[in-house]
Amino acid sequence: MTIDEFNQQAIRTEDSNNVYFDLRPFAERQSEAMDTYLNASLMSIQTGVSSFGTRQIVLITDASMVLSDTARAYIAELRAKGVSMMVEARRPFL
Repeated sequence: MTIDEFNQQAIRTEDSNNVYFDLRPFAERQSEAMDTYLNASLMSIQTGVSSFGTRQIVLITDASMVLSDTARAYIAELRAKGVSMMVEARRPFL
């Protein structure tokens, strides 16, 4: 999956404290979508293209989705670089 595919299908919303990316529309590809987003985020920080500011990034998934080892590693690295991030499990997207 490319970041363009991610951006076309992920549902992005935001408020004053959080930026939400709902990955549930990806259905069985949620884990792949998450890995794609996290990798792109990490690369943008490493190349100096992006900073995430003070808002928390919230990745919304189905409750049944299992985080990949790759996603866990990306999240740990992003947090170490100062990015506030969490994964929130919700009901399946209808």
